[in-house]
Amino acid sequence: MYFAIAALVVALACSTITIRTLIGYSDFRPWAKIAISMFILLGWFAPVIIRGARDVIWLGGENFTVISRVGYFMFGFVFLLFCMLILRDLLWYVFYGFAKLFGHANWSINPKNITVLDRFNFMTIMFTLAVALYALWNGIKSPAVDELTFTSPKVAEDMRIVQISDVHIDRTTSLRRLRNFVDQVNALHPDAIVMTGDIIDDKVEKIYTQLEILRDLKAKYGIYASIGNHELYSGINSSLYKYRDLGFKVLFNRGVFIGDTNVYVAGIPDMHTAMATPNLNADFEKASKGSSSKNYKILLSHNPDFADYITSVAFDLQLSGHTHGGQIFPFHLLVLNSNGYLSGSYKVNGVDVYVSNGVGTWGPMMRLFAPANITLINLKKATE
Repeated sequence: MYFAIAALVVALACSTITIRTLIGYSDFRPWAKIAISMFILLGWFAPVIIRGARDVIWLGGENFTVISRVGYFMFGFVFLLFCMLILRDLLWYVFYGFAKLFGHANWSINPKNITVLDRFNFMTIMFTLAVALYALWNGIKSPAVDELTFTSPKVAEDMRIVQISDVHIDRTTSLRRLRNFVDQVNALHPDAIVMTGDIIDDKVEKIYTQLEILRDLKAKYGIYASIGNHELYSGINSSLYKYRDLGFKVLFNRGVFIGDTNVYVAGIPDMHTAMATPNLNADFEKASKGSSSKNYKILLSHNPDFADYITSVAFDLQLSGHTHGGQIFPFHLLVLNSNGYLSGSYKVNGVDVYVSNGVGTWGPMMRLFAPANITLINLKKATE
């Protein structure tokens, strides 16, 4: 409830600032001001509207998909517009201040000049639209394959592990996009596939067809899945049941050896969500039970900040997701502040930590300076 109220307050504040900046000092006609205001309000409150419309029966299927995609694009657009307007005004006032300081200020560059302001508003809107379309393209195109190599004397034989994270499958997810994604993963010929959470992002019964496509994922030693916060939101029991039905080895505070190798993979549920949920927790001691210091140990932890609590004695490699790499800049700054890690490789307490940007998106199907990725991890035995 607190989060919902806070989100509504933020949306109202941001929409008010955006509206005032765009039309507060303009000489637009009343109908134009009303139309612009309604568009901005609908954009900022789109997530709330979409959430409320999700289970309206007559909006099911294709109708809801269109509403969701258009609404979230509007949300992404007004978010980017808000950021662009703030940045533009900041730079403009700094520039005008320096112009006044050196005696070069005049009415043609004054931020209070309505004619100039209207022109800059139009240019800002057009530039934001171009950025939003670019972000949309990056959000819907196939994820890149990032390749990493880790060496250790604990690794007895070379192994190819594919990490996939944050697919965020919901009822609007394209079946063709999922099939292409599965084909892309299988083409890497992995020995094992590991999932680091937020694969499911809807009620399981609403996405049965989409989830069945994951049954076609192939790996020599199987597929290992840990749990993210969205599986917990969507219904943990139904999510776990479906993963097991698909043939995935679910790692919920437990670990197993990958096939007949000495590589041990363990998984914990999303740390913060689990600990805030009655009768659930994240317990890496349970997860590592059955392994020894001679084994190369991998921890699947959806939230990367769990790395702060482990050492190389417990695990050699932590694979995480959750952050989406920030997804839409400048949201990167908030994500980094909230999680402590953003994207890519880190070394923490002697442990290799890798944070995937993920495959899908949450909210707008947009990515800006945070490309989607599938990760191919090569484990190799260290040469003497």
